[in-house]
Amino acid sequence: MTLFVPGFDYVSPWREANEVARELIAAAEELGLDVRVVRAVAHTGPRGEPVVWLYLDGSRLLALKLREAARERRGERHPRAS
Repeated sequence: MTLFVPGFDYVSPWREANEVARELIAAAEELGLDVRVVRAVAHTGPRGEPVVWLYLDGSRLLALKLREAARERRGERHPRAS
């Protein structure tokens, strides 16, 4: 069970998480990803920590793009581009 403390400021951490979620969505859009799939949602954890949730399909797309960028940075070709 998650308990929230009455009177604790959960809004400020949520705002911070929301800013980061928007940055992540903007970066995904710059990568050409469908932002209807890559969904980052701001949240505040029970201890007041800012949290960004990612939906599963969007997370997979981001992971794919990050791996592609890492290979490109190392000068490797895409495995299927032989």
